[in-house]
Amino acid sequence: MLEVKNLKVSYGHIDAVRGISFRVEPGEIVSLIGSNGAGKSTTLRAISGLIKSRAGNILFEEKQVENIPPHELVKLGIIHVPEGRQIFGRLTVAENLALGGYRVRDKRALAKRLQDVFELFPILKERYRQSAGVLSGGEQQMLAIGRALIAGPKLLLLDEPSLGLAPIYVQRVMDVISRLRDRGITILLVEQNAHEALHISDKTWLLENGRIVLFGKSGELLLDQQIRDSYLGGGI
Repeated sequence: MLEVKNLKVSYGHIDAVRGISFRVEPGEIVSLIGSNGAGKSTTLRAISGLIKSRAGNILFEEKQVENIPPHELVKLGIIHVPEGRQIFGRLTVAENLALGGYRVRDKRALAKRLQDVFELFPILKERYRQSAGVLSGGEQQMLAIGRALIAGPKLLLLDEPSLGLAPIYVQRVMDVISRLRDRGITILLVEQNAHEALHISDKTWLLENGRIVLFGKSGELLLDQQIRDSYLGGGI
């Protein structure tokens, strides 16, 4: 579904992503893990068109998309949930969700997607008329994912969905991500919580300083000593 070939991204004279290549097959959860500054979020932003790559190719469903603007990528089914949630705090939950479906003309399909979101996140139905700004951090993350689902993603890009969340919400969000895969949504997950990422994903790429240094099936990488020592505390 997604193929990234020799992707390079720079901020001025700083090389943030240095020629990485990977694939995401339909129906997979693929995780990108690594420390701060490794190039994970930059990779997602390049895929979703928020920043321009310096070199390399991005193919989605065999179509070259690296020069397509973000709103056109949304039409193709590439939906990005950014780090920090970026919900509109002064708007209601209902209004935030409606923004996700701004381009959907089929009212019946829109209603079905809304019900699917409520099934995944019942709290959003309870808070439907409340201001999004009064939600807890975990509830705001649910809203951000729900808004993305209203748009009808084929490929969902999730950037640090567990960041800053209480443990109970981390587990809820990870459970939902797994359920989305079961519903046929392909997911590229950027996550600093390497333990959770490895547990729910099918494959994992480890980035360091803008380069891929290790990759493989997530279940096997959980047993890799380098991963355990550097990212899982060694004792897990």
